[in-house]
Amino acid sequence: MNKFKCVAVACSLALVLSATGCGKSKSKNTNTVEMVSTATNADGEYASIAGTWEDDNLNKIVIRSDGKFLTYNGNNEVTEEGICVYDESDKKIINFAYPNGEKLYTIETDGTENINFFKSNKTGRTFNKTASADYSLELPAYTYTGSDKIMKAITEYCLKEGADYTLADVFIPAPVIFKTDESDSNDIKVTGIFWVLGYDIYADTLYGCSGTKLAGIIHLKQNGSDYEVVSADFARDGADYDTDIQKYCDGDQELLDKFADSQEDFEASRKAEIKSYVDTNGLNITKYQDFGWTPVELN
Repeated sequence: MNKFKCVAVACSLALVLSATGCGKSKSKNTNTVEMVSTATNADGEYASIAGTWEDDNLNKIVIRSDGKFLTYNGNNEVTEEGICVYDESDKKIINFAYPNGEKLYTIETDGTENINFFKSNKTGRTFNKTASADYSLELPAYTYTGSDKIMKAITEYCLKEGADYTLADVFIPAPVIFKTDESDSNDIKVTGIFWVLGYDIYADTLYGCSGTKLAGIIHLKQNGSDYEVVSADFARDGADYDTDIQKYCDGDQELLDKFADSQEDFEASRKAEIKSYVDTNGLNITKYQDFGWTPVELN
């Protein structure tokens, strides 16, 4: 099982893994840093920084109420991501970027809701708050709405195994099925790569931020008119991955080739499942995007 936090997810699935987790962590200089829902000052009082901030060159910073942020350049392209944290060492509110803990921005307050200044530590430019945008965290959970009862069972199982809701607002599966063997109703074998991808919402965009890759064989049995997952054989991480995949393919070169070249099928499955989720729930979401990559329009 390959779990990851998406700092960058390329179209070629070049995943950059982040060692930074949720909750409490330590910065490079070992000063204690605590993640906050809306950044607080030294006295524990709230400084309202959620919303959209902009400098004179139209560079924007979008800060959500859960402390996550994205930065955009003047061409409205995402350039950085991170989480707002409070730095106890100098009683300032600092934003850190994944994954190296670099201090990108500094905010000082006067101990109330007022912000003294919000500046970029890279450019020295000051950011001012603009009209607030709606970055709601109230996304409905994904549910399978198709008619394939085997896929329904697989989807529910993979969400249970791969979704960590401390890392994302919603998780949406993107299964890539290579082979289905229904010759034994007590051991139906479905072979493929069962992606479970997490997204945060920013305005009308789902932003990829975490996920799990489950590659291998899922075993199901028929239970009345429905199906249930009995067990699963998923490839291990690292150097063991290829060994396990070869074992699952059992000399079937065509199947092995599908595991090695599934990118196009993955992209199609991902887009279809996101669009189904958006349409089913009537959401005002028009695209999805991975950090550093061009947004993908749903229509």
